[in-house]
Amino acid sequence: MNKNLNYIKNTLKQGLNEFKIGTETMFKEFFNKNTNKKQRANMWSFSRLIIPIITIITSTIAIITASYPLFVITGCIAGFGAVTDYFDGSSSRKHKSQSKYGKVLDQITDKVFAGIVGINLLFINFNYIFSLIGELLIAAVNVGFKLKYNDLDITSTRIGKIKTWPLYISLALGFLSPINHTLLTISNVSILFTLLFQLKTVESYLINNSKEAKVLESKKHNINIQSDEEKEEIKELVLTKEKDSTRLEQYKNLRDVLNQIIEFKNNNKELDIDGYQKTKEL
Repeated sequence: MNKNLNYIKNTLKQGLNEFKIGTETMFKEFFNKNTNKKQRANMWSFSRLIIPIITIITSTIAIITASYPLFVITGCIAGFGAVTDYFDGSSSRKHKSQSKYGKVLDQITDKVFAGIVGINLLFINFNYIFSLIGELLIAAVNVGFKLKYNDLDITSTRIGKIKTWPLYISLALGFLSPINHTLLTISNVSILFTLLFQLKTVESYLINNSKEAKVLESKKHNINIQSDEEKEEIKELVLTKEKDSTRLEQYKNLRDVLNQIIEFKNNNKELDIDGYQKTKEL
């Protein structure tokens, strides 16, 4: 548990520092005419951190004043926030400005936008708790795999990318639900429809991450080199993983060959490769 907490703490600290540096660079290059195009996609993504704050202000005023036009305006603002997800991808491909910071920024802003707008909608239609639960389940699956496999590269699945659009449309419709019963019904149906996509996304991440984890496991070193640091020479090779019984004999044969090479090298002898048990199958 402590190991996981320390990992989360260090990862967040490193991530926040990288995010800060990347954001400073983004603004600096965006307001420079020579590098402006490079950061347009990132600015579209960054706008999804600002738009939810605007919806909180306008929806709060709409609730207090019971202003239906203001609910419509808020819905349109949320809808525009959803469209920025298309603009950042389109701009990134057009200007070939893909970057590690841009990928992380897009993922963060997607979650922040959905989270803040979803919480905001709870005061209008509490059924949006299901949309928030769906997003939390997706995040929990990915975080769980990342804690268990530090080197796991979690990439978006196809259904995960598709899921974003019904989610965003549903969030925008939520601000229209107080206007009449018809819009409320449409909004509730969109919540259910989105939840189905979210559950399929959870399933896709479980399958995809499990496959990636198996690849990582198979790439782990099966042989450990024990060396003498003072003499700067290799002592011997020892088998460290014996789980895979089908490959155990191969690893043992490989160990024997390499240890023979080390022995001859350390004794300054020439090794007759051709004469060394050619019949051993590696």
